[in-house]
Amino acid sequence: MNTPKLKIVIIIALMLSLCLIGMSACQHQQSFVPAYQTIGMPPQEADIEQLITDYLTDQATADAKYKGKKLLFSGITVEEIVNNINTYPPPLDVYIFHDLAKFTPRYLTDFDYIGEGFVVDLVGVCQGWQFSRVLIDDCWVGVVVGDVASLTTPEY
Repeated sequence: MNTPKLKIVIIIALMLSLCLIGMSACQHQQSFVPAYQTIGMPPQEADIEQLITDYLTDQATADAKYKGKKLLFSGITVEEIVNNINTYPPPLDVYIFHDLAKFTPRYLTDFDYIGEGFVVDLVGVCQGWQFSRVLIDDCWVGVVVGDVASLTTPEY
């Protein structure tokens, strides 16, 4: 018998048997889409004017309702923005004022491209009434209305 032909037949037979074994191993597995899970609790929508009114009326009740909760504030007009990040000695203080609310950013540079008169959406954690204002800390910000091109680039 011709040995090169025999070798080719044996190689082809081995390859076919390996393919059949591989396909039979995958036959019993079923793919599925896992159930949707939220990573964290979504923020609770809140009205900043109502929150300030609640704190001016009764701080204890307002603390029970808002303090420590992640809140979403939509359509906040930036009345004043303070950025003392380049001052020496520190405080490295960056915040947005709206009426009697003070919003501090999650990261010091988060408010760099926000100016007075901008309309923003903010998500942050209410820390309660501090220094005659409601403090909303650890804020994420999204600009709704405002011309970022009109602002000067901060220097660090």
